[in-house]
Amino acid sequence: MKSSQNLQDIPQPHNRRRTDRLKDETIVTRDYKQLDPPNDARKSPIFRRTEDGYGIDEHRFNIRLADTEKHVGSASLLVQKMYATRGYPANPIKSGPQMFTLVAYYGDKPVGTVTLTLDSEQGLAADQLYKENIDKLRAEKLRVCELTKLAIDRHSGSKFIFGSLLHVAYIYAKRIYDYTDVVLEVVPHHLDYYVKMLGCEVCGEEKLNPRVNFPVNLLRLSGSYMDEMIKTYGGLGAKADTRSLYAYFFSKIDEEGIMQRLLRND
Repeated sequence: MKSSQNLQDIPQPHNRRRTDRLKDETIVTRDYKQLDPPNDARKSPIFRRTEDGYGIDEHRFNIRLADTEKHVGSASLLVQKMYATRGYPANPIKSGPQMFTLVAYYGDKPVGTVTLTLDSEQGLAADQLYKENIDKLRAEKLRVCELTKLAIDRHSGSKFIFGSLLHVAYIYAKRIYDYTDVVLEVVPHHLDYYVKMLGCEVCGEEKLNPRVNFPVNLLRLSGSYMDEMIKTYGGLGAKADTRSLYAYFFSKIDEEGIMQRLLRND
């Protein structure tokens, strides 16, 4: 499925050599304090039983780039498990030269994942339903990428995990590969959350997605908007005067360090 975007402007597979050395190695480690434990804290991998209820045992997770069958498989199992709790079907995560699957681990346990796909001559998964909408963005000389297979272990209950995964995906897409806009398909039940918490715009009407047999909408998220929100709120956490998820992203200083690690030759 070819797009109208100039293919000469799209990073080709060999351009990934700068980050291939990070396969299945930790990209970043993050410590955090969970002030409000999830409702079912007994099943959470990050909480322990205390005399007064549940407290934090450890509060650290790692984010890795999963490029081996083992780690992509772990991410797929997490997606299938979390989607099943909502009654959503989920296909296994695919691998490809334009795809980056990020996984958050608490110890050896995967607790969050998202897959970033850069636009290429093969197009994006969302082109199946929304090619006309996405082609309009391409025609505006916007460089489009896509987020899919987003899943967070509901027992971990951390906005830090969600925000960190999205921020690392942003670093890959915008800072390293110079993509400008993100699209994602979201079920109607989650639509308001993505609009209010991330600033997404609805750019495609509700349609039945045959891959999962569920209705979805197409959302668009501007990389420039993300950049401004990260500058304003990134790293503040619960101290921020906003409910926006960007408060749980990294700070701009941390972002620069993560990017340099991804680009480092040594």
